[in-house]
Amino acid sequence: MSLIESASMRRESRLHILAILSLGFFVVQLDVGIVNLAVPAMAADLKASSAGLQWIVDAYTVSFAAAMPAAGAVADRLGGRRAYLAGLQLTLLASICCAAAPAIPYLIAARLMQGIAAAITVPASLSLLNYIFGGGRDLRSWAIGLWTSLGCIGLALGPVLGGAIVATATWRFVFLAALPCCALGLIGVRQCVPPTPASEHPRGIDYAGQALLAGALTAFTMAVVQFGARGFNQGRPTAALLLAIVAAVAFLRVQTHSAKPMMPPSLFRSAGFARAVTFGTISNLAYYGMLFSLSLHLQQGRKLDAFTTGLALLPLTATFILSNLVSIPVIRRWGLSRSIVAGGSVMGLGYASLFVWNDGLWTMIPGLVLIPAGMGVAIPAAMAIVLGSVRPDWSGTASAVLTTARQCGGAVGVAVFGSVGSARAADLTALHINAAVAALLLAGVTIMALGIPTEANRSRAMESGEV
Repeated sequence: MSLIESASMRRESRLHILAILSLGFFVVQLDVGIVNLAVPAMAADLKASSAGLQWIVDAYTVSFAAAMPAAGAVADRLGGRRAYLAGLQLTLLASICCAAAPAIPYLIAARLMQGIAAAITVPASLSLLNYIFGGGRDLRSWAIGLWTSLGCIGLALGPVLGGAIVATATWRFVFLAALPCCALGLIGVRQCVPPTPASEHPRGIDYAGQALLAGALTAFTMAVVQFGARGFNQGRPTAALLLAIVAAVAFLRVQTHSAKPMMPPSLFRSAGFARAVTFGTISNLAYYGMLFSLSLHLQQGRKLDAFTTGLALLPLTATFILSNLVSIPVIRRWGLSRSIVAGGSVMGLGYASLFVWNDGLWTMIPGLVLIPAGMGVAIPAAMAIVLGSVRPDWSGTASAVLTTARQCGGAVGVAVFGSVGSARAADLTALHINAAVAALLLAGVTIMALGIPTEANRSRAMESGEV
């Protein structure tokens, strides 16, 4: 039974708590959107190479993804409220360290800390959301849709705010933009969010799996980044790629044989869970890869300033606000699986339109609108499928698996698309290649999503113990 059902919580209280839980996601999304536009200014000020430029972005996504499974287990063990407070506190500290970084290595280290803070914050907020709003599919979908929509305001504001800050002040201030939100969130949680119980059956932390996942993702990202700068005829990218393969194989073996795996294979026996996670992973890979690629092309290829670039990319981020709100009635009317298919189809059309884009910022707008329009409907549906596939006390782990997979996709997307775009930022062909790859990937996972069981079939499977 959800807290709302048991305590007859008023609608005003629900909205207050939902707004507080959304602040953490707001900050996480703000840190993604605001930094992309400030990266060229950071690189110029700190004398960063093209590889260093990519690591400023990837350090965040790599640590976010690598720390997520352990963070999900911590959220289950401590309870969502305590974990959420810890995530906001670490975010505040990491943001200050980023703003004060004197050189690229220090900035990358601080960005790693920011990613760990985000890894703690997101599953904790989702665990709280599932506990407080877990009174049925419609209520959970409503809460997830608003949580995602309110959080994505940060992604929408990020490029414009980051461009304005870089144009009028120093890039260091972009990291201080999150501090008021962190402070407000800390106060709100202490005053409004009720204590939440820890899981009665908490999982231990899979230290071997955690280390192998971090090693595989870091080595693969390093291989792709170095390949963009050196090519595989140099020894370092090849060695990093081999290390990534070995670590990935070892990680899969550990997860299969461990008594307490960080990504329990039993979760993936559900067709809905496995396909929803795959869809989220590929969606993030394409979206964040294209966001980084477009930012580089517009600033370094088109010679636009940071603020103008932020305005040009606004449709790619701001549309999320509306599409996440629209996702609530769409999911209620069409159901979860059909909403994912519809959203994926719209996203694919958006990437395809960027593939044929030749010139003129205005002609780019339809594609930039279609991508978040589809993603804003599909991702809340995927999240609802994931959370609805597990017991409430495992919601932290399940949300951590989904977010880990999505962040892995984002890290790989930035590395791969960035390697193509960094070497040929002024060349529209590189952007077309990235758009074509994104469109093909979305076509594939959308076809795959056709196999997600309907809600009725999923319910029968859960009752029979299959998931």
